[in-house]
Amino acid sequence: CSSAVFTLLLLAAGVFYWLWSQSSWSDAPPPQSASLICCGLVAVECFAAVLFVSDFLQEQVESIQMNSTLVETYQRTHGHRASFR
Repeated sequence: CSSAVFTLLLLAAGVFYWLWSQSSWSDAPPPQSASLICCGLVAVECFAAVLFVSDFLQEQVESIQMNSTLVETYQRTHGHRASFR
């Protein structure tokens, strides 16, 4: 998850640096279509990775709060129910 977020941050930093380095936006060459397509694909892939990993993170947090894993829930066995408060 952190690598996907880091990649998105690097993409955003590259865009901001490119915009900042141009003397004027009217003189700046437009980005090539291949670079736009690649950036779009990487952004979609990173977003999908964050969604995929966040589901597992949610499951782990729930397991800690309920003191039982998903497998134990299906098997109807679990650890001692206790509150962390």
